[in-house]
Amino acid sequence: MSEEEKPKASPKASEKAEKADEAKAEAADKAEAAEAAEKAEAADAEAKEHAEDKSEPEQGPTKHLRDLPAGVGLALAVLLPTLFFLLVPPLSKSGLWDPFELNVADLARRLALNLFHADGLALSGADNSLPHLNDLGRPELPFTSMALGFKLFGLHEWAGRLPLALWGVAGVVATYGFVSRLVDRRAGLFSAIALATATS
Repeated sequence: MSEEEKPKASPKASEKAEKADEAKAEAADKAEAAEAAEKAEAADAEAKEHAEDKSEPEQGPTKHLRDLPAGVGLALAVLLPTLFFLLVPPLSKSGLWDPFELNVADLARRLALNLFHADGLALSGADNSLPHLNDLGRPELPFTSMALGFKLFGLHEWAGRLPLALWGVAGVVATYGFVSRLVDRRAGLFSAIALATATS
């Protein structure tokens, strides 16, 4: 058949063919856009993983450098309150001059005399009886600690103050241990310094 003999396509058929071609082109464009979006998401995820890998080694040594070696913080947490509580103002520097301190020392002396049988602490002309809980006015641990100090070291000012100073050192060390486990050793040391230098 010659070209003249071929039937001409109707305008409706050509419109349908054009629409089909346009739909195929749109589908191809959508597929290309979806493929490009997937590639972009994969590249973003890879970039994030690469950034995390780079940041992890930097954070580890930085945190390690900020933290103190294990023995240094504990040594400072023990030495600092020992220095502040025992040595800088010596425990025997002044006598028992405050009436309140004198009353507490006398109650502790009476406890040592009666509970711990420290017969050398009996004073003639003074009340040597066992104090009642109403006389103490507070929990018994400070009085008992002072009484043990009097029994071990005799009736001296520093013997009554030493057990309480040791309790203070123990409290600072416990604070250091708690905060260093909760946060890190550096924060524990700062907490111990704050507690040791705080005034009452």
